[in-house]
Amino acid sequence: MVQWTCAPAPGVLIVAAAVTCASAASVVMQWPSAAYPDPRTQPLECGNYTSQLGKLKFRNQSDLLFCDPGKDLERALNRDQLMIALASLKMWEKEFGMYHCGPFGAKVGVAFVPRGAGAIQRVAAEIASAWGLDDATGLLVALRGGDRPAVAFAGGLLADPSAFEAAHGDWQAETLRLATARLRAGSPGTAVEVALAGLADAIGGGPGRGMPTGLVGTLAQVEQEMLGTWDTEYQAAELWKSACAEELCLEFFLDDVRQFSDRFERYYHEAMAFPALNILASSGKPPTKVLMLGGGDGGIAKCVLSFSSVERMVLLDIDPMVSELARTYFPDMSRSLSDPRLELSHVDAIAWVNEHSISQTEHFDLVLIDFTDAPLESGWSSDFFNAIKLLMTPTGILVQNIGTMMEKGGLWRLLEKHQQAFHSTYLLTTNIPDYQSDYMLALSSVSDIDPWNIEWAMWEQRNIHTKYYSPDLHYALFAAPVSTLRMVRLPVESEPSLPTSFRDVDWSLGLDDDPTIREKVLGETGGGVNFGFSVVRHERGYCDPLLPRNQCRSIREGKRPILSAFTQHQEEALTIPAMNILGKRARRILVLGGGTGFIASLVVQYPQVEKIMVVDAAGDLLDIIKEFFPTLNNSMHDPRLQFVEAEAYGWLQNRTDEFDLIVVSMVPSPWAPTRPTTRVPMTSRFLATLRRMLAPHGMLAQAAATIQTPKHLARLTALHRAAFSSGSVWPIVHTLDNIVYYGDALDGRFVRPPGFSLLSSPTEFDPNDVDWARWREVNISVFRYSPNWHPALFVLPMEIQRLLRAPPPESGYRAAKAASGAGSASMRLAAAKEDLAPVARVAIVARGCLAERLSTAAETLALLRELANITGIAPAEEVSRELAAGGRWAASVASGSRLEVQMWPSSGSAAIDIVARSIIGSSTVDRLRRVAEDRLGCTGGTSVQRIQSDIGDGDEGDSAAMSASGVCSAA
Repeated sequence: MVQWTCAPAPGVLIVAAAVTCASAASVVMQWPSAAYPDPRTQPLECGNYTSQLGKLKFRNQSDLLFCDPGKDLERALNRDQLMIALASLKMWEKEFGMYHCGPFGAKVGVAFVPRGAGAIQRVAAEIASAWGLDDATGLLVALRGGDRPAVAFAGGLLADPSAFEAAHGDWQAETLRLATARLRAGSPGTAVEVALAGLADAIGGGPGRGMPTGLVGTLAQVEQEMLGTWDTEYQAAELWKSACAEELCLEFFLDDVRQFSDRFERYYHEAMAFPALNILASSGKPPTKVLMLGGGDGGIAKCVLSFSSVERMVLLDIDPMVSELARTYFPDMSRSLSDPRLELSHVDAIAWVNEHSISQTEHFDLVLIDFTDAPLESGWSSDFFNAIKLLMTPTGILVQNIGTMMEKGGLWRLLEKHQQAFHSTYLLTTNIPDYQSDYMLALSSVSDIDPWNIEWAMWEQRNIHTKYYSPDLHYALFAAPVSTLRMVRLPVESEPSLPTSFRDVDWSLGLDDDPTIREKVLGETGGGVNFGFSVVRHERGYCDPLLPRNQCRSIREGKRPILSAFTQHQEEALTIPAMNILGKRARRILVLGGGTGFIASLVVQYPQVEKIMVVDAAGDLLDIIKEFFPTLNNSMHDPRLQFVEAEAYGWLQNRTDEFDLIVVSMVPSPWAPTRPTTRVPMTSRFLATLRRMLAPHGMLAQAAATIQTPKHLARLTALHRAAFSSGSVWPIVHTLDNIVYYGDALDGRFVRPPGFSLLSSPTEFDPNDVDWARWREVNISVFRYSPNWHPALFVLPMEIQRLLRAPPPESGYRAAKAASGAGSASMRLAAAKEDLAPVARVAIVARGCLAERLSTAAETLALLRELANITGIAPAEEVSRELAAGGRWAASVASGSRLEVQMWPSSGSAAIDIVARSIIGSSTVDRLRRVAEDRLGCTGGTSVQRIQSDIGDGDEGDSAAMSASGVCSAA
């Protein structure tokens, strides 16, 4: 025990449990490191903050290593400093705690040390060792106050380079500088917060991303609150406060159906307006007159009036209350209602159409119908749509919201009426965060239209800042999912192709739907680490091919769906694109999570697959699958599949397996109580471990987030880019159901469509490089995925493109259209990709090489295969090797690419020539150079020449902030 001779001077942190004070003279003390308290065994000496910790509800206080023996935090002028420090530790525990992250988490200690204790770095190392933080998961923050403040880091984790791959620059120096400045300013708690945030950024995603801020991770604390109700003779309105994309938002309801939120309204309004406006503007007859039925809030009108060609817009909405409330609570969205070009009338729109179709005194280029989801059924008649057509110009377009696949009957009837009245009808499939996904729009025309032939230069000149719509998204909207095509019995294309019109549907066949399906609980089970599972018969469930149509079933953990129609969509998007891009190389598959067997049921259909490992802690799912889901049960008993019942994070430790594809199907739920089933490690070490288990050409597919947690998505994307800096990282967007959790008043507080996943590889790849002939040959049974849908997966909402700096692939829709030529009626993405595929050539010349390194066929083949893996070329289909006078030569030809290696023994020179129809970035070139030097023993210098067509290195910079503002008008 250290003996003090008096009360400490200001800024001195007491380190002893007993103090003897004789005078106000300066402190005399010694620093034996063994005397510093250990919070695990000496909580009283460390400050005894039990009551404060209790307020913050730490899961396991015994794991909290925090020591402030001099109570410097309590003596700070700012009385909140103690709670700031403890709250920062609490946030660390939620993000990186060992309880839920296992070996990929980090134990952190915070120690305030006394002045005069010696060099703070040495002291920090001694304390870290004494507290057991010198192992592979330990970190310590040591702080010293007084007139010479200092901060230091120590701990075993600092010695692991893979733990800090996401760090930018000299993160330690910058973090220590900022934390020391806070100490100097008399804010020790803020110094702790800054130090922990710096550590979190370094291991968890980059600057400003490691520790959640704002509402991320705390969405459960946002209380949904009704702010007002209004009733008219037509409908009841409600205004709610809620959470949208980690922001507080206002939401507007009519008759208990969400109409829009101020955060996401642009998604729906842009989808309703901009595709048709651009089609019309590109036809040579820009829209001048627009008729809108419904939409009294002004959101769609704002987008329409952003086109300067529009001279007059007639808006008909029967209920003036909608417009009044929009002006009061949503002023930015509704400002179009004051535009002089807009004529707003509160009348019965259907009666107005019937009346004016008789006189036909005016014709409109564009008609928009934005009624609520449940209008009068009698309004949707053939006579009504024929009356609409009479009000349209010969090139006019009608756009109408027609609902979701949740109401197949209504969707079917509206599509039928459109097709009967109009020359062409197209279906637009949207992911609108405020609605159930998919949300469908019908776009119909009086005459032939070409939704593919858009003059994008005209669009770009308008300088409209969008949140959802973009040129590539325009094309993606027309990619109908397989489930919709099957509903109306349209053929599913076997390769990416033009949008399909509904003019050829035989509506007399009727809808294949069973209206008798009702929700019914079929079985329940306890769940150990889970809430417990329940099996429910439901029309939104997984429709097992071996069961009758009315036996669709879902599995829920609490209220969270584990298997349903919507989890199928997500897991298809997570698995099939990677399998198709890899092609024959996808032989060994690892699935983390996925205990339902659905991912396994997809993978086992590929004949080249040799090994599948599924690792899931919920072994009791197997009993549920066996009893209720025969097809999935058959997949789980495929001889190639091995099921491992284990916590995935612990199982990954010290694995030496190599896989071609790793699928992380565990979806993080940062709003839910912290436990292993609701968290996925957000650390560089986790990604580094998975990367080490991948073959050089391998891919990692990881479920990431939804639109409700964009900061989480940005952080995970940064981690992937750090882990796969020499390869490719492509975000994927997919449909997702709105899900109610934990007794919400409203749905969508935690989860909204769309969902996102990430597809990454150590080798650069083009996500549209798929052998569709092989896809046809394999003939996978799918629910949603199709060649038409594949390119759409890589087209993100515009604001997410900006947030992640992730534009669509250059080989996507716009490139395909450019290759096919204007007005082409038979465009094929596959052919366009072949025409536009980048040709890359890399020539490496090395000197001082060892001729014997290329003297055998085995050595030659090993070098060729390693170079092929690095460049992403498929395994060689043909390898030739020749010995010539004075030199050796070998070549590998595969998939239109070519590798050549030449060696001249007499001079010790070697040349490698690579021609590939794929991207070869600068980091890949550097790897090729290093491999060539190592394999051939070259020590005399290397020169590299890199020639590519239509290729950029890409921007791997840090993500820009998501735009939270912007309007549907010219900027």
